[in-house]
Amino acid sequence: MVDLNSPILQIGSTVGMLVMALAVIFIRVKASSRPVTIKKIIIPPLGMTTGFMMFVVPEVRIPVLWARSPF
Repeated sequence: MVDLNSPILQIGSTVGMLVMALAVIFIRVKASSRPVTIKKIIIPPLGMTTGFMMFVVPEVRIPVLWARSPF
């Protein structure tokens, strides 16, 4: 079984995320006629992270009764 709290896994995922972010920045700068701003790279993953937290952190889940239709 894999220990999800191991420091090696945490460091590896952090390094992997940084490499992928740099690759995205490099590809978008080369492909666009205008330079890409850091804001355009950072904001979409931040928005997706808040949605992903609903599946991971129980405190941010809404109650089932809130999701039901009033009709």
